[in-house]
Amino acid sequence: MQLLIRCVATMSTLATMAVPISAEAKDSAVCKAGLVCASDPQTVINALQAQGYKAKLDVDDQGDPDVVSAASGYNFDVLFYGCVEHKQCDSLQFRVTFTKDPSNTLKLVNTWNLDKRFGQMSLRNDGSIALNQDITTVGGLTKENFDDAIDWWNSVLGALPKFFDENLPPVKK
Repeated sequence: MQLLIRCVATMSTLATMAVPISAEAKDSAVCKAGLVCASDPQTVINALQAQGYKAKLDVDDQGDPDVVSAASGYNFDVLFYGCVEHKQCDSLQFRVTFTKDPSNTLKLVNTWNLDKRFGQMSLRNDGSIALNQDITTVGGLTKENFDDAIDWWNSVLGALPKFFDENLPPVKK
């Protein structure tokens, strides 16, 4: 019992010590030539297009950059996070969203998340499902790193049809 109390106290102390040390959310460094950076949306567009994907710059509901693209038969967004006044963003999130449906359940989402390392699925408050993959770009990603992230995202999207076929009830005609 004494060991348990000491362990909990130590964990509590460590958690308290970690609170004041938070990273400021922005990437203020200039994106170096040849790198892909969330702080420079055009580099994301260029990298996607170099891989053969469509990529159109848009803006999300908060006014931050949003690149609209598609892969494996799914439209997806590349959302920019950690932005300061819609600039100096420090990370990206690839996201595909599926509309509200009665078969969108926590069981379905948890089944996906149990076996998948890349691409986290979540059931949203409105009953839709979102599939996300996050990457940080602080300091920039090499073309190879970004291409690998895109390849993983494409693999995640490519696994969806089989997953849905195996885990959703058949569609009634």
